[in-house]
Amino acid sequence: MRTIGMILAAGLIGMLGVGPVGAAEISADEIAQAMGLGAEDIAKLRAGEIVSTEIEETDEKQLAVALALKVPATLEDVAASVAKGTTLEANKAIRAYGEIDPAQVGEAAFAGITLDAGEVERLLEVEPGSELNLSSAEIAVFQDLAQQQAAADAVNAAWRQVLAGRLQAYLDGGLDGIAPYDRGGGDSSSAAEDLKAAAAGSKLVQQAVPDLYQAFLAYPDQAVPDVEHRFFWTEQVADDRPVYILTHRMTQQRPDLLVVLSRDFYVSHSFNASQGAAGALPVEGGVVIFYANRTSSDQVAGFMSGMRHEIGRGMMRDSLVAAMEDIRATWQP
Repeated sequence: MRTIGMILAAGLIGMLGVGPVGAAEISADEIAQAMGLGAEDIAKLRAGEIVSTEIEETDEKQLAVALALKVPATLEDVAASVAKGTTLEANKAIRAYGEIDPAQVGEAAFAGITLDAGEVERLLEVEPGSELNLSSAEIAVFQDLAQQQAAADAVNAAWRQVLAGRLQAYLDGGLDGIAPYDRGGGDSSSAAEDLKAAAAGSKLVQQAVPDLYQAFLAYPDQAVPDVEHRFFWTEQVADDRPVYILTHRMTQQRPDLLVVLSRDFYVSHSFNASQGAAGALPVEGGVVIFYANRTSSDQVAGFMSGMRHEIGRGMMRDSLVAAMEDIRATWQP
């Protein structure tokens, strides 16, 4: 579970500061209270401490954590830092990344990805199960390559095509376009259903930015004015293996508030999917950044689920707090 937290920390560093939303103005204290932070936590936050809280988990596979911190910066500083890629490049958990033009989806969009020998071998030996998050059709592609005794170049090309196919299906159908992972024995795991459960649990987002929330849930069928959509792939590390993640971010900006909604709609292994919401508001002496994450993992469901949740949630929180420290250091004067 430590690896999940590290990956989400990487996503957090990349997310924060990208964009705002809202209708009526809302204060930092109001958001903090809605997140479940008490007066003592709010005082610590204003004093410069990173604070965290548990938020309701709406599914047995879900881990949910919320955090907040204050940085000595302006909204413009935060947005500019992320726009330049400063926070992504500074994060050692991200080994490689690329932004994808949705108008040019194809194998070439993932040219920066080259599998190591271990991952090539895993794909050539893949069976339904939890070692890799693949659909039945995707597994069949690599099993066919194995029968052909395909070289690494062919496996890499097929892997890039899988990622391109995943992205195109999401662009065309949103959550309903996400193919389930084949777990074997007739069982499957649906990242789409996990993300819908995560969205249903995001009450603060629903209340604070209802139009953006509905557009996020209904993507690509519902548009909101002045919203920017961006798509990324990242290569990180989980369980001492490279993990590849496809991410969609929706951002909207206004002078008094920055918000970004993000979902990892494909993850190659270790967990199923993830949804995050980040926002930044100006306060005296800087900007308060709020972040909430809901991540789905088959690893925390089933036998001894309660203990698995407690351990996983704690490790995830620790990794996110460490990421918050890195974020704050980025904006130190």
